[in-house]
Amino acid sequence: GRKDVTMEDAENRLPDGSLTSGAIRDYFRQLGFSDEELVALLGAHTVGRWTSLLGVQPSCMAEEGLNFWICTREQGRRLPFTSR
Repeated sequence: GRKDVTMEDAENRLPDGSLTSGAIRDYFRQLGFSDEELVALLGAHTVGRWTSLLGVQPSCMAEEGLNFWICTREQGRRLPFTSR
């Protein structure tokens, strides 16, 4: 974790980890994020660690909960990662 903070989410601004994909979209839309910005944010923090959303069909992106994760993992293109 970050070394420059003493408390996780001190301002209580992060969404609950149990939110469905639709609820996550709604949460970040309220903050002014577009779907494209949300995909970039999620990809950079979580989803991108195991797959990308490249090649995922819109119908898959509309799924909720576990179905969303299964669908995106099946359709998403795996990206090579490099280490330093």
